Amino acid sequence: MKRSTFIAGGLGLLLGYNPFSVLFASSDGRRDIYLTIDDGPNKNTDDILNKLKGNGNVSFFFLGENLDTKKGFEKAYRAVSEGHSVGNHSYSHPYFSRIELNEGREEIERTHELIERIHDKAGIQNPRLFRFPYGDTGSDNREGLKKILIDMGYSSYNCNDERYGIRDVACGWTLDSKDWKHYMTKGEYAIQEVLGNVSKSKEHDVILSHSYPIMSSYIIPSIIKRGNLRLISLVENK
Repeated sequence: MKRSTFIAGGLGLLLGYNPFSVLFASSDGRRDIYLTIDDGPNKNTDDILNKLKGNGNVSFFFLGENLDTKKGFEKAYRAVSEGHSVGNHSYSHPYFSRIELNEGREEIERTHELIERIHDKAGIQNPRLFRFPYGDTGSDNREGLKKILIDMGYSSYNCNDERYGIRDVACGWTLDSKDWKHYMTKGEYAIQEVLGNVSKSKEHDVILSHSYPIMSSYIIPSIIKRGNLRLISLVENK
């Protein structure tokens, strides 16, 4: 893609036209997908929520250390109030296979308490969703962590892939957008790669993404403009 084409594409997005629609397979109807967004709340969360308003629901997996501030708490409260699911992504994003079981419990419980407070304030029941950072389910501690999550009432709802989660307990994913490869990137190659990955989604795929600038500025707007994918949260259609 020439630089001039990319610039024109950016202008197209601003004008309400989706220049990247060719990357999505055409469909007579919309496919339901579960877009999940990890690692917030952060400076991109409000922009993501603004783009999503009236355009579907997603599932956020928030970090306790980000929720444990006034701004982070309020962003998460806004997400819950606007109909999105908010799940637990641990407190500090560790590899669970590299920490002791009691440390894993603390990571889960500290964030759980914060998410409970958010749902209590919103007057909405906490769905009790959990996703392991890196899809690392704890190796030798997997069964112990599974018991902790079961005892706390966690469920994987519509997210039962065993590769990166624990069936019926912790959420994995079925399709990786690979936005994590482009943490702060907004270049044309990055946008094409992430959109190309999302375009491969099938009905009810659980898509892994993150609260990054590329998602808020390009990927989510393009999904919305194309209109052939319906964004629903993991707790819908259970």
